[in-house]
Amino acid sequence: MEALTRFIEERIAPPLIKFSQLKYVQVMQRTGLGIMSLLVVGSVFLLVASFPFDPWLKFLGDFRWVIAKIGVGTSFIALYTVITASYGLVEFYNKQRGENHDIIQPMILSVASFLLLNPTQTVTTLIEGIASLENSQEFQQAYLGAVGVFAALIIAIVTVEVYRFVINRKLVIKMPKVFHQWFLNHSSL
Repeated sequence: MEALTRFIEERIAPPLIKFSQLKYVQVMQRTGLGIMSLLVVGSVFLLVASFPFDPWLKFLGDFRWVIAKIGVGTSFIALYTVITASYGLVEFYNKQRGENHDIIQPMILSVASFLLLNPTQTVTTLIEGIASLENSQEFQQAYLGAVGVFAALIIAIVTVEVYRFVINRKLVIKMPKVFHQWFLNHSSL
């Protein structure tokens, strides 16, 4: 048993420790921890709404669907992932590398990039009382859930890295000095 412990400590643990210290792995760990509480709460509501016991489901009645909708933790997990991943990466650069970047701007840019890259679908509908067909752009909610988590991580990382590149290279619009200092601090793009 001692030989197995020594083998793990000498051969397996060092590369795994190095891997865990990579910045993007730390960001993914931070993201997972950041959304964990929301997922647990959302899962509890989903379990309450869909517990497989007929008397319980009859007791809930129509209120069951309200409880299920309250559990939005799983329905929008990709959106929460893009928010926490971008926050975690900016926080990593601010703390580990000594940079001083605004946290809100990259988060907003990451969410906007994620929503812009989500596919939309043109739907032709016939609205009651109106004789003509109407086209509308519908946002697919499926990619906000578990389907879009990997894309959310990539989009958050790329957006924050592009933001850092632009800010560090001073590729920004300089405002006149008459603007309020707060506005100058939050409008570097």
